[in-house]
Amino acid sequence: MVMRDTFLRMLTIDEKNCLHLMLEDTESGYRAKIILLKDERCTVPQIRKITNHHDHNIRKWIHRFNEKGIDGITSKKYNHKPHKFDNNLQEKIVDIALSTPRDDFDLGFSTWSLRVLAGFLMNDLKLVDKISHSAEIRNILLKNNIKWRKSKTVLSNKRSNDSGIRFEKKYIEQLRYNTPSYSVLLYVDEKGPIAAKTHGGTSWSSTQVKVEQAQKINGLLNVFGGAYDHTNDKMHVQCYRNKTGKQFVDFLKRVDKRYDKNVQNIFVVLDNLSVHKSKMVQKEIFKRCPRIKFVFLPVRSPELNLIETRWSWLQRQAINNSTFKDEQETGQAVSKWKNIFNKNHGKAITNILQEMYPCVYTAVKRLGQWSIEKTRAAPLKKELITAK
Repeated sequence: MVMRDTFLRMLTIDEKNCLHLMLEDTESGYRAKIILLKDERCTVPQIRKITNHHDHNIRKWIHRFNEKGIDGITSKKYNHKPHKFDNNLQEKIVDIALSTPRDDFDLGFSTWSLRVLAGFLMNDLKLVDKISHSAEIRNILLKNNIKWRKSKTVLSNKRSNDSGIRFEKKYIEQLRYNTPSYSVLLYVDEKGPIAAKTHGGTSWSSTQVKVEQAQKINGLLNVFGGAYDHTNDKMHVQCYRNKTGKQFVDFLKRVDKRYDKNVQNIFVVLDNLSVHKSKMVQKEIFKRCPRIKFVFLPVRSPELNLIETRWSWLQRQAINNSTFKDEQETGQAVSKWKNIFNKNHGKAITNILQEMYPCVYTAVKRLGQWSIEKTRAAPLKKELITAK
């Protein structure tokens, strides 16, 4: 069944001129365009394709024009004069807005909305005869620096003032900036699981790239062994299928073998994952790797773990905008990223001084004032070249 097209009456010359002038109006311009297109014998579906408006909306403005003419499609402006409220009344409104409805007024809810607050002031308290919730109440609250804010979950005063937590943070910061001689500082964490599928991300493209949400996952890989050597600015990465204490001990053994006997202590900063604190892990590491010393992060302090930044680099540079067919391809991408990272980083300041200023290096070494420096190699090398 074919639907009959909407009827439009004949337009006068004055109406056509007025409609052409209305095309420049931001609010009523598209309505005038609908009438003019219909006057040119365009059907409603054709108008929909041109103006990108729904059929019901198009027919509504045609019917209104038939009934009222230009006035039917023109937006009316109402001159509303805001009420004036004295300071005492504004203070009462602010106090009521800051109160709890359930506790203070025995109401069935715990939070005010602007509309409910306006109705309560007019109907229940009879403070005002009429007040706008969207303009007047909002302006009064904003004037007194009262905004719609979301509550923030924080540590309790007792917990935040705990001297033990402050001591742990201070100790980790001290290790970071003053690592003992013949020692290295590692930040350890896990990443994953990384699915073998197509991963989206931000990229330069002429059109927006679309990645299907429901994909077939061909395998999961956990970067369970991840350690950032802050002393030498290097990454140690090992991929496993599972995340258990057995894999964690195996990773730490691999890391321990990469340092010679001159390194006396390996400080490992890590979070409070149950695997890290298991008795089996503690016993095995104490027996097999006595040089490794665990330094656990305080609760809710992920910002102290420097490897988190490196994980974001791995995600952006190796995982995003990539397609992995299986676990092996995923592991190869992670390993390749690790090799590139260690190639571009990790050159100690001592090596730079020894290459460019051997006399300075020898003098500092003889004075015994040189310790392992944790400053990045690249920025300092650039400064030395500039100075030279």
